Amino acid sequence: MLFIHMIFALFVSLSKVAASSESDLAKKCIDKNLGSCLELTAHFIKASRWSEAFALGDALCKKDALKGCTYAGIAAIANGKAKVGFDLLSMACDGFEPFACQSLADIAKKNREEKMRYMYQKRACYYGLSESCKDLNKPTNLYSLKGQAIFKSILADCETTNSSSCKAQLQNLAKCSDPLTKEDCFFIPGDLSIVFRAKLIQDVAKLGLVKMFAAQKVFKENKKRYTYDLSSLMQDKNDLTSSKYVFGFQVACTKKFEHKKAQSTSLGVHPQGYQDFSPLTKRSIMAFFKKEKGVDCYDPSLSFDAYAVGKLDPLNPTEFDIWKINRDGNIIQVQNGLP
Repeated sequence: MLFIHMIFALFVSLSKVAASSESDLAKKCIDKNLGSCLELTAHFIKASRWSEAFALGDALCKKDALKGCTYAGIAAIANGKAKVGFDLLSMACDGFEPFACQSLADIAKKNREEKMRYMYQKRACYYGLSESCKDLNKPTNLYSLKGQAIFKSILADCETTNSSSCKAQLQNLAKCSDPLTKEDCFFIPGDLSIVFRAKLIQDVAKLGLVKMFAAQKVFKENKKRYTYDLSSLMQDKNDLTSSKYVFGFQVACTKKFEHKKAQSTSLGVHPQGYQDFSPLTKRSIMAFFKKEKGVDCYDPSLSFDAYAVGKLDPLNPTEFDIWKINRDGNIIQVQNGLP
């Protein structure tokens, strides 16, 4: 039953992939089409052709395709190679591949290791698998008292993850010495991975704002003013692509200073890039972009404020991480939405 559940979770992730024949997939895979190679591996799993699924999944895994590691791990477990499968799933989970983490949670549940099940399921949830967020109940006494204090100390020192104090804390954690318990040494890195991943996503958002700032400078040089029309400012939609953040300007500013077809946010310019956002999330984000009035807007001949609004905590869907950049290139955190 465990393995059936793992396969079910796996194929939920493939529900949007167009069905193709095995021969077509094989041909495209030979032509180095990564998506087709992954779909072919999934086809082998669905057909219980474990050796073929493992061989192709493992090859993809060695090329840093983490979903290939997940497929290879599942195939290995089905073929009776539990240790090999567990190691592959662990590698994928540590690389933020949510289905690998959920598969490890299922294994822990079968082994009645409830604390481990919780941490793997929590990681799957925060790595993007919304189904894993359901029925996520934190066990009592997850950390020892000392472990809890050390975890808070690490978070404080790792506000900047490349600081010397953060690196020293992580080195001590890796040693797993007293007063930390073995459970502390497993759970603290799991929780830290969620926070560090969120910080990486924040960096992507700030980079997006820097691109908007650079585009505004060019626009001002050409038009003698800034703009509140994101569609004319960012011609390359790839610059707006973010699985977690919506970029743009206050809607009132766009309406006041731009033409009727102007777009204030990336949600309007590139809606297909936010298909994974729930209707509630989209409405809540747009509520932020609609909070100001026209009288609050800078005249575009003088200045502007651009924003990035994202969701980093799936267990708190209305709490957002918000950043803005101004004409001087200053990036300011308006609201902290870290998990």
